[in-house]
Amino acid sequence: MQSAPLVHGHRGFRGQWPENTLTGFEKAAALGVDFVELDVVISSDNKVVVSHDPYMNMKFCLDSAGNGIADDQTFNLYKMRYEEIARFDCGTKVNADFPEQQAVAERKPLLSEVIESLQRSHPSVGFNIEIKSDEQGDNIYQPPPHRNAALVMDLLNQFNLKKELLIVQSFDPRILDCMHALDKHIPYSLLVEGEVNVAENLSTLSFMPDYFAPDFTLLTVDIASQIRARGLRLMPWTVNEQSDMDLMIEWGATDIITDYPDRLVEQLKKR
Repeated sequence: MQSAPLVHGHRGFRGQWPENTLTGFEKAAALGVDFVELDVVISSDNKVVVSHDPYMNMKFCLDSAGNGIADDQTFNLYKMRYEEIARFDCGTKVNADFPEQQAVAERKPLLSEVIESLQRSHPSVGFNIEIKSDEQGDNIYQPPPHRNAALVMDLLNQFNLKKELLIVQSFDPRILDCMHALDKHIPYSLLVEGEVNVAENLSTLSFMPDYFAPDFTLLTVDIASQIRARGLRLMPWTVNEQSDMDLMIEWGATDIITDYPDRLVEQLKKR
């Protein structure tokens, strides 16, 4: 009998709490997720900042004076020191895409703060860390891949995280190759969007990852079988509806990333 998939709270608990915030991560951990999924970018002073976007997103961030942001391109995090980034509120303004979110005044935390917080409160919860990077953004929104990987690895090396409580993922195979060159023992996950051709997707890497993580809408039962046949863990994203959760489980997902981990936790209790 197949084991139940592990639950990954996407950007913490984005369905109900501001994304990539300490509150969201703590709420997800208290709910019982196996992993908190989060994104990291680099500030101008080389801090590893938890943020999906390399800029202040006008949908849910307010500037240091509490005013709305007119243009996403105004505040590039890679050009800002962390002490400036921390003055922005990215929790009081509810993201209209997630109307169930509760408003909480929150700043973008450092990765080190998130790890320290959850190691104290929920030491069994793992960290699924996505390094944001793409070739067009080099030296504009993020450092080149070798530098980006080195900064993240230096931070991770400061913590005694068990390997079973850590996953590093990215859409950028360059980042995964650089991270793997620095530490071959961390579990790595290749994120895939646009098109799923398992062999071609894997050929972008110099090594075989532990996880294959496609946009769930691109999956078919045949593709899922191909992934599992290669001995890879299958981690679809972002699965929010209960009917889709059931389908992913039926197709053999070993891990599921969701904005609504509460729905998945409840769904798994019924099985």
